[in-house]
Amino acid sequence: MYQGKTKSGVDIKSLNGVESTGKVRTWIMVADSSRIRFFEREVKEKRVSLLPITEIVSERQKLEESDRPGRAFSSHTQAHHGQTGAPRHALEGRETPAEHEVNDLVRRGSEFLDCSLKKGKFESLDVFAGPHLLGIIRAELKKAVEKKLNRVEEKDLSWISGADLEKRILE
Repeated sequence: MYQGKTKSGVDIKSLNGVESTGKVRTWIMVADSSRIRFFEREVKEKRVSLLPITEIVSERQKLEESDRPGRAFSSHTQAHHGQTGAPRHALEGRETPAEHEVNDLVRRGSEFLDCSLKKGKFESLDVFAGPHLLGIIRAELKKAVEKKLNRVEEKDLSWISGADLEKRILE
């Protein structure tokens, strides 16, 4: 079993050395804005199933203050005889805490995939996520991982588990 962490601290000891008996090891990524689950497609005696690999969960900010974006009024610089510079909005050009959380989650998931691919853990990748999140995932994937994409579907399957998830993914 390989044990370690990616650069951002994602624990990858849960890989359990899972190797499928099929010709191509296919991993499946099921994501929503709060977690990313990874599975490996396993083929045994003509039966296909999903083996859980790991789950990456977003790090929710617990402080009440972190949910507040800060000043929301316009401000500008005033010189001695009047205004200089254009007025600006305090939130301009910044991501919201929710967006930051999603972007961080996707970045950690992408890093996990990149590290796992370098270790030879999979050869093919299927991704299932809602349309908005899928766009963020595609933008964050490393080129080497992107080349392994086999199936990409705009489906939010994050709320499904067990046999129902297998049925939806393997259909």
